[in-house]
Amino acid sequence: MIAGFREALQSVWSSPEAERQIAEAYGRYSATLWQAWQTIEVPKHASETYAEYIHKVKETFASDEEWARVNKAFRQYAEDLKKAWISVDPEAITLEEMAAIADGMLWMTGVVGVVHRARDLKP
Repeated sequence: MIAGFREALQSVWSSPEAERQIAEAYGRYSATLWQAWQTIEVPKHASETYAEYIHKVKETFASDEEWARVNKAFRQYAEDLKKAWISVDPEAITLEEMAAIADGMLWMTGVVGVVHRARDLKP
């Protein structure tokens, strides 16, 4: 069940390089959010790294083909999730399996949400 979720999540990326670049840009942005907000420079740096992250996402998913691939993967993921939940035995599912499902849902909606927001932004 969880392996199928991960496969659906991975189909969003156009290439391993695109996935790596976006993950690195998000990592830089995320790291700034963990810094102590003690100076005026931290909010500025967070804003700059977020802009870099959004730029990478927008650049990667700019074409209509990439946009369609994201939406197709999202819809397929939702369909697979629906089928999986129907087959889940509430007495048998483990905490780890539930956490993996939740993690996958959060990741997918986060990626698709950022792609939608980035595509809506003017160049």
